[in-house]
Amino acid sequence: MTSKAKLLAAERATKQRAEAEGCLGRMTLFGFGKTQKHYDAAEKFKDAGNSYKMAEDFDAAAKMYTKASENFKLGDADTDSVSTMVDAAGCYEKTNKELAVDSYQKAIEYYNIQGRWQRSSQYLKKVAEIYEEEKDVEGAMSAYEEAASMYANDGKKSQAQACRLKIANLAATEEMYEKAGKIFGEMGVDCMDSNLGKYAAKGHFFNASLCMLAIGDLVAVTNKLESYKNADFSFGTSRECQFIEQLVSAVSENSSQAYAQACADFDRISPLDPMKTTVLMKGKAHIMEDSEEVDLSGLDTGGDDGRECVDEVAEGEEEEEDLA
Repeated sequence: MTSKAKLLAAERATKQRAEAEGCLGRMTLFGFGKTQKHYDAAEKFKDAGNSYKMAEDFDAAAKMYTKASENFKLGDADTDSVSTMVDAAGCYEKTNKELAVDSYQKAIEYYNIQGRWQRSSQYLKKVAEIYEEEKDVEGAMSAYEEAASMYANDGKKSQAQACRLKIANLAATEEMYEKAGKIFGEMGVDCMDSNLGKYAAKGHFFNASLCMLAIGDLVAVTNKLESYKNADFSFGTSRECQFIEQLVSAVSENSSQAYAQACADFDRISPLDPMKTTVLMKGKAHIMEDSEEVDLSGLDTGGDDGRECVDEVAEGEEEEEDLA
């Protein structure tokens, strides 16, 4: 929108705001007409919000939508009240995250009372995304969990699973590996219930196994691998499962070189993302041996750095043999 158009929209918004306040100033006789007065004011405040939004003055737009919501409520128009509160939240997302969350929560409360769980879930997810953007992991996980529960109760399984996946990834990022592993494992089992979903099971089982490896409980990892193989017969022959088994063997034998070699070999074919690389480094920390450290931090770049680390360790060992 051009600067001139924005200026005209702002001028129109100012006029509409004045008209709304004029509606509120109308006299009523013994309370008669009070409801209509607030409804008329709400319509004008909403118009002002729309105009401010066109002018890209999102803070002013949010305030007008909030006033519209308040007056729609006094005007016995609850549906209009909640819709304009959502409009306010959308504008506040651009200017004030805290007020955006507060506005969405008010809308969620209304939809919960009405039993409209899909709407509640939708805006809970928006709240979770705001918390995630603001690096409030605890708030994000809590909102995603609530949204997942509502989606599930409303029969929206795929949406619920998407929220649970968000929780698992956030938990893994925050090194809450037990929680992350449990969710990934449950999701893998759930995926086996449908022909379409079962193709995603392998990835969830893989992530669950990595998280348990990061905890360092090799017995639990081995037992879970067996349960995953029983749930998905194709998992046992997959590269992911064989990779986990190689890592378990390397940790049990206290071999940093074997661990790094397995990581580099896997990464060369299936590049490891930063989250998986971090989890793998946590798993390697459980190896107790007096040997040169092997850096896994470069694995997510496509495997070259991981390969170089393994080569450096091998060259170092050859030099030691020559000296002997």
